[in-house]
Amino acid sequence: MQQENPADGQDGARKDEIVVTGSRIRRSVDETASAPVAVLDADNFKQRGFNQAGDALNELTSNTPQRTPQPYVSNGQAVAGADFPNLFNLGPARTLTLVNGRRTVSTSLGLGDEAVDTNIIPLGLLDRIEVVQGGGAAVYGSGAIGGVVNYVLKKNAQGVRLEAQNTVTGDGDYSLHTVRLTAGRNFAGGRGNIAIEADYSKTDPLVFKQRSDRFISGAGLNLTPGAGANGIPFTTAYNDATQYVDQNGLVVTGPFNFDVNGVVKQGGRGVTIDGDGNIALKGLGTPVPGVATAATGSDLRWPFKDYGTLVPGVERAIGSLIGHYDLTSNLTFSTELLVARTRSRLVKRGALLQQYIPVLSFAYSDLQPLPFTRNNPYLSQSTVQALSAANPGFAAGQPLYLSKNFLDVDPNGGDQFFTTTTYRALAALNGNFNLGKRRFDYEVSYSHGQVNTDIDAYAPIYPNFRNAANAVRNSAGQIVCAINQTTVVDASCVPFNIFGTERPNQAVLNYAVGKSGVTDSGTLGPVKNLQDDVLATISGDVVRLPGGMAKFSATYEHRDQRASFNPLQGDLDGIYLAGIKAVGGRGGFNTDEIAGEVAVPLVGGDFRLPLVQALDFDGSYRLVNSTLAGNNSVWGVGGRWLIGAGLTARINRSRNFRAPSINQVSAPGSVAISGAGNPCSITAINGGPNPTARRANCVALFTANANYGLNSLPAGVAPTVDNRLANFVGTGTSQVQLTTRGNPELQNEVSNALTFGFVFQPTFLRGLTITADRLDLKIGNALALFGVNEFASTCFDQQPQSDVYCGTLGYDSNGDINRGVATTVNAGSARLKSDLYNIDYRFSLSSISASLPGQLALTASATHNRLEEVVYLGVTQKLDGTVALPEWSVHFESRYKIGPALITYALNYLSPSLTGQGATVENSTDGFYKVRANYRHDVSLEYTIADRYALRLGVNDLFDRKNEYPAASFGDIIGRRFFAGVTAQF
Repeated sequence: MQQENPADGQDGARKDEIVVTGSRIRRSVDETASAPVAVLDADNFKQRGFNQAGDALNELTSNTPQRTPQPYVSNGQAVAGADFPNLFNLGPARTLTLVNGRRTVSTSLGLGDEAVDTNIIPLGLLDRIEVVQGGGAAVYGSGAIGGVVNYVLKKNAQGVRLEAQNTVTGDGDYSLHTVRLTAGRNFAGGRGNIAIEADYSKTDPLVFKQRSDRFISGAGLNLTPGAGANGIPFTTAYNDATQYVDQNGLVVTGPFNFDVNGVVKQGGRGVTIDGDGNIALKGLGTPVPGVATAATGSDLRWPFKDYGTLVPGVERAIGSLIGHYDLTSNLTFSTELLVARTRSRLVKRGALLQQYIPVLSFAYSDLQPLPFTRNNPYLSQSTVQALSAANPGFAAGQPLYLSKNFLDVDPNGGDQFFTTTTYRALAALNGNFNLGKRRFDYEVSYSHGQVNTDIDAYAPIYPNFRNAANAVRNSAGQIVCAINQTTVVDASCVPFNIFGTERPNQAVLNYAVGKSGVTDSGTLGPVKNLQDDVLATISGDVVRLPGGMAKFSATYEHRDQRASFNPLQGDLDGIYLAGIKAVGGRGGFNTDEIAGEVAVPLVGGDFRLPLVQALDFDGSYRLVNSTLAGNNSVWGVGGRWLIGAGLTARINRSRNFRAPSINQVSAPGSVAISGAGNPCSITAINGGPNPTARRANCVALFTANANYGLNSLPAGVAPTVDNRLANFVGTGTSQVQLTTRGNPELQNEVSNALTFGFVFQPTFLRGLTITADRLDLKIGNALALFGVNEFASTCFDQQPQSDVYCGTLGYDSNGDINRGVATTVNAGSARLKSDLYNIDYRFSLSSISASLPGQLALTASATHNRLEEVVYLGVTQKLDGTVALPEWSVHFESRYKIGPALITYALNYLSPSLTGQGATVENSTDGFYKVRANYRHDVSLEYTIADRYALRLGVNDLFDRKNEYPAASFGDIIGRRFFAGVTAQF
């Protein structure tokens, strides 16, 4: 990792000038950008055993790693397993992704922001990554708020390169297999070059139980006297919590009796029924205090940690071609072609699992446990007799109920798969001409991108499912659906055995379940995103000034983006989720944008002043006319002052913007089941950014609704507001009818960014570069994706309350949230203050002593996040110093090359952080309020044989530090990984 300008140019650049990301003006290789730019070398990725570009970006200290599944309320990304650059934790949509300085189609889904998955970047053809840290919209357009990530591809790849690598963790899981073929050659006497890459990799998913030491499965009230004060946690963490549900099927007495008192028991043990219809008793364990539906030490088979994905499995295949040909000495044709397919797997997250969570706080009778009677033909006679003896109603023909997850009825076993296929084609003409004594360079390009995202998941066709589950014998003794017992009402109904774990036959599956693109996070698929982009740029010299040649660039860009939402037929017909029908839709916009830049050298070359060896300014301006978000204009100004002795001061100020995406505006409404917290629960009422307002609003809500909180009120306790709130456990397991939809009222968000700092390249110590910069960023009219929790927090944490936010919430008779909305809103403002430091020193050891062999490269970079806060309707939430944005992020790397061997050591450090704003041991969930500092050590060795073969061995996270509980992405939850690889070049 290094700072500032790379040594080689991009396509079309002259030898003595390059195009540095952040500007479209070609500049001298020894110039320093006016804003901080980091450069990541692709060859280093492979030596470190990285599988994709995102692995390297995750080590950039200004980037917030995204290693866990992307939930639908996290920056708008709904595609599990995707990895998006996210500078300064501002969200992937505020980090613009480019390929060779040009936009590429977004790969996000649902209410996704404009973001590009790092998985689709062809690593074999990648030369480097250039990252502008802070601003850039005046040069590149919408989205460049936190900065710009530009993937620069190789220009003249030569020969054939075959790579293979295998990675496995020290725990023997999360294996990763990679095979990559890259080939390139010049032709036509060097006038042209063509290169191709074929890339395949596959990882296994990582589930909670594989990192049970880093993840807990539940939390309950701490029964210690004085809990919630004097350093005693209010809640206690449990690592073996289970729900009162079982794979066989736990027998309960009623559709709403899901605590231990509602479980049918024999000898104190819970009654389950196996596939042969016989009773199998299982220990119920010890109830979790304050959580009526969970226990520890249970024999029941639905432990939380068994059914959650920490890191999705990702299967990736890439085919890519790049090439160029000099049509004349002044005109070059170039092309970029890409086909990428990623398939992500979430383990046991399917709707069949979610719909049978035992507590459903809204009246969907189809989602309640299944009733069964003594007439069920799959019950053994001994089971009928035992249940009848214990339950007179059952003996008389009344039902009991089965609490079961029914993963056996899901053809995918409850797993969900997201498949994203990306197509991109680009053609460009680059040329130059002279006009008088001035040289001008131009480029015209057209690109077309298309992303198809499909969701492979299943859902119960609830009427059919319940019909098939209600099996009886007809007069001939045959097992049939009860609706067909006397008269055939539905000839396609096939009965099945609801007990045990045996998978029903295909006829049952065809009748009872179907393909659905509505996931438990509200995502609606399939979705198609299209982008057509025309970009024309001309740049060149203007006039010679005392400091050198003034330069300019002018750009015109026309972009047409479209999205279509094409729900599957079952979703359109509403055969799932109690008859709620999905709605298809489409949206689109086009934008015409004109941009200009100037670079003005006032002092430099032979013209110098005391303490001013060079002084130059640059400016940029962009005028935007969008059919989606209207007109807008943004700008940037910067300056560079070379003081002397290798010391350069720099400053850059810019106004930037982000337009809402098509999905955020036009996505049709879809309905799913989701979880939600409740700000009024005893574990949350004293939390949040404004605890006083939260408690007051909860008191008002419970005062207006005398029935709220009665279900959890102990017998004999007076139903006062204070008593009901003091015992209101809330919504740890509550289920919510979630409507996910676009918002056509969205507007652009805007930001102002200021960076200033210095670059020191001392003449007395060649190879050393030191940079330090400060970034101050303000965002107004901020776009934010709100889910139920965000709407609830904003509703309860302000006074007076806003109907705009509170009106999205619905409650059941006990005060649990049972209805909510997920949509994007222009919610408020944000502020960021960060310091960026980098030291890069490269030298030959012989410069120290002639007897010392080899070359050494040392790099240290750090980001000091002094402030990040978000304000929603006057409610301020601070993120700096929390696990979302640690105060310090540091990366150190040393690379020692001696002969054919290259030895690399890297250290990544995150400073101690709170789990959330204002977190204390008393008010934090599970009692965990702070995480200790995280260190990760990586070592690797690459050895080259005969300049053709290279062997790589390495260990990442050498001391198996993993993440810091309870933040799954604070550190690397995967843990110690061993990799071995080989490269052959021909």
